[in-house]
Order: sequence, then C-alpha cells, then structure tokens
Amino acid sequence: SWFADLMMRNTELRRWTDTLATPFALWLPGLFNPTAYLTAIKQVTARAKNMPLDSMSVETHVTRMIKVEEVNALGKMPEDGAFVYGLFIEGARWMSGEEAESMQYNVSGTDCEGRLADSKLKELMPLMPILYVKARKVEPTWKPTAVGYVRDDPDCYTCPVYATSARGGTFVTVATLKCEEKTSPKWVLAGVSLLMQTDD
Repeated sequence: SWFADLMMRNTELRRWTDTLATPFALWLPGLFNPTAYLTAIKQVTARAKNMPLDSMSVETHVTRMIKVEEVNALGKMPEDGAFVYGLFIEGARWMSGEEAESMQYNVSGTDCEGRLADSKLKELMPLMPILYVKARKVEPTWKPTAVGYVRDDPDCYTCPVYATSARGGTFVTVATLKCEEKTSPKWVLAGVSLLMQTDD
C-alpha cells in the first residue's frame, strides 16, 4: 500500500541522513527523483574520466546478489556506478541461480548473471536481483531517442523503467537487460518493463 511505501521511504532516508554516507546499495524507488540519481552516476564518472557529460549513458547489469546484506558484505561501491535494488519485472522474469550458471560474466569486478526468460505461472511481478547501474561512454552505433540510447546489440533488450504499473507518465529511464540473441522484439511485444512498485 502507499502508506507502507511511505514508511519505507522514511526509514531509508533516515538511515541515509544518520550516516551522511551513500549506502553501498540504494533503494532506488525510495527516491523522489530517481532520474537525478542516475544522472549523478553519469556526472561522477564523467568527471573522474575527464569526459563530456553529454557523451555518457548508463547501462544496467543484473548481479548475482539477491539481498542488500550481500552488497553490504562486499563493503564497497562499484568504481563507476552504483548498486540499486527494489525493482520488479513485469511481462517476463529474470533467469538466475542454477539455471543461469552458463550465463555468468564479470563487469568491472562485479559478478553478474542471467537473462530474460518467460514468466512462471502466477508470478506477475517478481522482484529483480540487485542491479549494477554503470556509467559508460556512448558508442557511435547507439541510436539516440527521446527516452535514451537504443543499442543494436542482438542480446540486449532496452527495457523501460516506470515508477508504477500505470506506465505512461511515470517513465523514469531505460535499463539494458541481457536476452537470448535476437529475441528483443519478443520482449517488446510482451511489454516487458521494470517497475518501482507493485499494485499491492
């Protein structure tokens, strides 16, 4: 419910202001303006690498970590991005664990795994694992659109992220999710998206 969500936001913001330090993993839906946080990720990387901000974009990688405690156990943030959690997937599910053992890879020292898969019965909006949001330079082959850069990678689905399931005006950003090669159109037709809250 909206009240439970409000209480969680309050708890998260209190924890953050008590320490005055960015948490190792951030509850992205708890921010009133998550787009500003994603822009800050680009700004920090652009300054560190002495690159113009308008040539930066963000990409997402789904980590092997499920719980925030796993990120806290690492005791550090990624060097060119942030760990975020609290997103739900609608229209598909994320393949992880044993079924994704052959789909593991490493990005800047962060272990990631999995890809999009068809939803399981009665699982409408499963929770996503911890996401690694990484800032990187825009490639010349990426197509600029009103919502972000669309990549021509055959194994990447440019997934919209919305604040609520109403979609439309609640658009936040786009995430890059691994998928089986050349199946991106399937996920577009299925309306697959990431949501910051469920309908409960």
